[in-house]
Amino acid sequence: MQIIREITKKAPYYLTHLIAFTLPLSAKLVSLFVILFFISVLFAGNYQREFLKTIKKPIFYLPLILYGYYFISIFFSENKQVAWFDLQVKLSLLLFPLFVCLHQDFREYDYKKILISFVEGCIAACSVALFLSSVKYYYSFDSDNFFYTSLSYALHPSYLAMYVVFSTVILLYLFDFNSFDIKASFLGNKLIRLFIYAFFSVVIVMLSSKSGILSIALLIAFTLLYLMLVKKKILLASVSILFISLVIILLPKIAPYPYSRLMAAFTAVENTDNFKKENDEGTGERMMIWKTSHKLIHEHPFGVGVGDVKTVLMVEYKNTGMLIAAKKHLNCHNQYLQTGLAIGIAGLILFIGMLLFPMYTSLKNKEYLFMAFILLVSFNFLFESMFETQAGVIFYAFFYSLFAVRYLPQIKKQ
Repeated sequence: MQIIREITKKAPYYLTHLIAFTLPLSAKLVSLFVILFFISVLFAGNYQREFLKTIKKPIFYLPLILYGYYFISIFFSENKQVAWFDLQVKLSLLLFPLFVCLHQDFREYDYKKILISFVEGCIAACSVALFLSSVKYYYSFDSDNFFYTSLSYALHPSYLAMYVVFSTVILLYLFDFNSFDIKASFLGNKLIRLFIYAFFSVVIVMLSSKSGILSIALLIAFTLLYLMLVKKKILLASVSILFISLVIILLPKIAPYPYSRLMAAFTAVENTDNFKKENDEGTGERMMIWKTSHKLIHEHPFGVGVGDVKTVLMVEYKNTGMLIAAKKHLNCHNQYLQTGLAIGIAGLILFIGMLLFPMYTSLKNKEYLFMAFILLVSFNFLFESMFETQAGVIFYAFFYSLFAVRYLPQIKKQ
């Protein structure tokens, strides 16, 4: 009985590691571990005595109110089946903050080790992806197998790229910016980390996610500034800049597929007015979708209901001649627009507040990793409707709750 009690008590902690590790590897596995995590918290007991006080803090109740907005929108959605399914996808926004507040032991978890599990999961996912692409290339001799959707076997490339960028941020913050000593991890070795930084950068380019490439470019620029201005390592920064410049010059030859996608994106931005609605070029198509979504929000300032967003979009796509977008049943490809269209301008303001409040609090308290997480997801919200997929919702809700309970000083330990 003692062994069973110990396993029951520690199960939520181990399941947080499994959630973090499997996020980049398998949507089915991570969903299973999320369900087991919630069940394990209920069975583990040791509930937070000040649950009601804790849940009243804005860092926790903002996601709950947002979920409440989505729930209320069911009642003015005509397509109730789609609405209920959408609420199931977003359920992590409600349950993670609630269960984190409910379970006292969650505050004692070693969040650094959980973050390292996520990094290790990203390393495993990228390695598996390259292995599978190599096998496909062996039989086909088609180099396209190493790029974009052909490389990312479990997730959309944009999500895997976002995960990899966040893993890079974690490594930089834990080991290189703050020199935390996590002896149990092989990542403590500087040479191994340098290899992983290069490995991750190459994988992001191969994934050909424009948001991922922009994110890693911004991260590299920030890191170089940090090296020069804070660490005073001018020589190292200068050599890095020369090397990166050389890679950019050679990019058309060493990675023609990502380069062609980037050039097509720049061309689409420069020629938005001449973009043909029957064209399926990614960036131009998204810009047309954004314009359409913006127009619909103006027509429906209180939202159309979480169940009717896609229906309204499909009608508008067909009416405006965006037949390819209609055929592919594309969403807004922008979480801000998706939220505004679903639950109205008031819901959009709440959604933005859910980003601004933790960003302000983390900056005020110099909790830069939490701030980096919020900045990263806020940036990716511009290009993906992340709350329409479990890959986006679970990623956001899990790490948001983890950082909220561990980082903010106003949430005191018992």
